[in-house]
Amino acid sequence: MSTSLQHDWSCRYADPSTLVDLTDERDLSVVTRLACGAFASTFGQTVAYPLDVVRRRLQVILSLFSCGHLPAAARQQYALVLQHDMS
Repeated sequence: MSTSLQHDWSCRYADPSTLVDLTDERDLSVVTRLACGAFASTFGQTVAYPLDVVRRRLQVILSLFSCGHLPAAARQQYALVLQHDMS
Protein backbone atom coordinates (compact mmCIF):
# COMPACT_ATOMS: atom_id res chain seq x y z
CA MET A 1 0.00 0.00 0.00
CA SER A 2 1.25 3.45 -0.72
CA THR A 3 1.72 5.68 2.31
CA SER A 4 -0.99 8.16 1.29
CA LEU A 5 -3.49 5.37 0.67
CA GLN A 6 -2.53 3.71 3.94
CA HIS A 7 -2.88 7.02 5.78
CA ASP A 8 -6.28 7.63 4.18
CA TRP A 9 -7.44 4.13 5.12
CA SER A 10 -6.22 4.43 8.69
CA CYS A 11 -7.85 7.85 9.10
CA ARG A 12 -11.17 6.63 7.71
CA TYR A 13 -11.52 3.14 9.17
CA ALA A 14 -9.29 3.06 12.24
CA ASP A 15 -10.79 6.20 13.77
CA PRO A 16 -13.03 5.11 16.66
CA SER A 17 -15.43 7.98 16.01
CA THR A 18 -16.41 6.48 12.64
CA LEU A 19 -17.25 3.04 14.06
CA VAL A 20 -20.87 2.19 14.75
CA ASP A 21 -21.52 1.53 18.41
CA LEU A 22 -24.29 -1.01 18.81
CA THR A 23 -24.91 -1.52 22.49
CA ASP A 24 -28.35 -3.05 21.97
CA GLU A 25 -29.93 -4.90 19.08
CA ARG A 26 -32.81 -2.42 19.17
CA ASP A 27 -30.35 0.10 17.72
CA LEU A 28 -30.78 -1.69 14.39
CA SER A 29 -33.73 -0.68 12.25
CA VAL A 30 -36.45 -3.16 11.37
CA VAL A 31 -35.35 -3.22 7.73
CA THR A 32 -31.76 -3.99 8.74
CA ARG A 33 -32.86 -6.83 11.01
CA LEU A 34 -35.10 -8.26 8.27
CA ALA A 35 -32.27 -8.06 5.74
CA CYS A 36 -29.86 -9.80 8.13
CA GLY A 37 -32.43 -12.51 8.85
CA ALA A 38 -33.11 -13.05 5.15
CA PHE A 39 -29.39 -13.31 4.42
CA ALA A 40 -28.79 -15.74 7.28
CA SER A 41 -31.74 -17.89 6.23
CA THR A 42 -30.66 -17.97 2.59
CA PHE A 43 -27.08 -18.84 3.51
CA GLY A 44 -28.16 -21.56 5.92
CA GLN A 45 -30.54 -23.12 3.41
CA THR A 46 -27.89 -22.98 0.67
CA VAL A 47 -25.45 -24.89 2.88
CA ALA A 48 -27.94 -27.37 4.35
CA TYR A 49 -29.98 -28.33 1.27
CA PRO A 50 -27.31 -30.33 -0.61
CA LEU A 51 -26.49 -32.24 2.57
CA ASP A 52 -30.17 -32.97 3.12
CA VAL A 53 -30.51 -34.32 -0.43
CA VAL A 54 -27.56 -36.67 0.07
CA ARG A 55 -28.98 -37.86 3.41
CA ARG A 56 -32.39 -38.52 1.90
CA ARG A 57 -30.96 -40.45 -1.07
CA LEU A 58 -28.84 -42.61 1.21
CA GLN A 59 -31.87 -43.38 3.37
CA VAL A 60 -33.89 -44.46 0.34
CA ILE A 61 -31.08 -46.58 -1.05
CA LEU A 62 -30.50 -48.26 2.31
CA SER A 63 -34.18 -49.05 2.76
CA LEU A 64 -34.50 -50.44 -0.78
CA PHE A 65 -31.29 -52.43 -0.40
CA SER A 66 -32.35 -53.97 2.91
CA CYS A 67 -35.81 -54.90 1.57
CA GLY A 68 -34.39 -56.43 -1.61
CA HIS A 69 -36.34 -54.05 -3.89
CA LEU A 70 -33.24 -52.55 -5.45
CA PRO A 71 -32.64 -53.71 -9.05
CA ALA A 72 -29.62 -55.96 -9.57
CA ALA A 73 -27.61 -53.35 -11.51
CA ALA A 74 -28.13 -50.74 -8.83
CA ARG A 75 -27.43 -53.28 -6.10
CA GLN A 76 -24.03 -54.03 -7.62
CA GLN A 77 -23.29 -50.33 -7.99
CA TYR A 78 -24.15 -49.47 -4.39
CA ALA A 79 -22.92 -52.67 -2.74
CA LEU A 80 -19.39 -51.36 -2.27
CA VAL A 81 -20.62 -48.01 -0.96
CA LEU A 82 -23.00 -49.65 1.48
CA GLN A 83 -20.39 -52.13 2.70
CA HIS A 84 -17.96 -49.28 3.30
CA ASP A 85 -20.58 -47.19 5.16
CA MET A 86 -21.78 -50.07 7.35
CA SER A 87 -18.30 -51.13 8.46
